[in-house]
Amino acid sequence: MRYLISIGGVPSNIILADSQSVADHCASVAGGTARLLADDEVVEFPPPPPVPRELQLTKLQFLRLFTTGERIAIRASTDPVIVDFMQLLDLAQDVRLDDPDTVQGVHYLESEGLIAAGRAAEILG
Repeated sequence: MRYLISIGGVPSNIILADSQSVADHCASVAGGTARLLADDEVVEFPPPPPVPRELQLTKLQFLRLFTTGERIAIRASTDPVIVDFMQLLDLAQDVRLDDPDTVQGVHYLESEGLIAAGRAAEILG
């Protein structure tokens, strides 16, 4: 069967396929439709799932996950664990949100009250 693929109401392609292949082919097209040319059947495709946040960030991107007040409190801390975490961060080329040191460090910041309860999960995504 021939399907006319449209994105946002604008025809973009004609493909030969069965309806399942069309669905598979167009599943990632937000707002896309496929019209069976012979029967004028319209198949709507849901928007694609949200793209997960990147796990690898620059140091600047990572620090911007914290509020200004949180960053100031963290930098002012003399707690040796926090000082060590910040030194590791300074030495890193990038920050991985799934790295055990990052996870442990962010949770420690929360446990010490430098970031609010629930913020560690929010920051680590």
